[in-house]
Amino acid sequence: MTSDRRLIAIDHIELQAPPGIESELRWFYVDFAGLHPVDNPQSTKPEVMTFRSDRIDLRITILDHPAIESVDGRLTLLMPNLEEAAEMLKDKNYSFHWYRGLSFTDRALILHDPAGNRTTFRRLWSTGRL
Repeated sequence: MTSDRRLIAIDHIELQAPPGIESELRWFYVDFAGLHPVDNPQSTKPEVMTFRSDRIDLRITILDHPAIESVDGRLTLLMPNLEEAAEMLKDKNYSFHWYRGLSFTDRALILHDPAGNRTTFRRLWSTGRL
């Protein structure tokens, strides 16, 4: 059985974003990051966008004056192929930075989501036997 685990967290993640960028957030977290959108009740005030991976939710509250985490990395996601992800970002002229540590496996893409929240993408390494 394969897992669709993309979010690295021990509990649900809460972020905030300003109104008017919902479609950009949907592209970023669904089309690019591979999370699954979750329908929220229309009566929710303030509006909350929810994206799911496995059993963990990313909840983004839409507020007029959001608290944006642009420096502190509050969100890490797993990506099957960082090079393909980087090409996809380049095609969209989306700004990102490569992080390369001392080992081959210590690589990541560091960028900001459309709201400006700092986000890190790490490679999803196979957990199967060699």
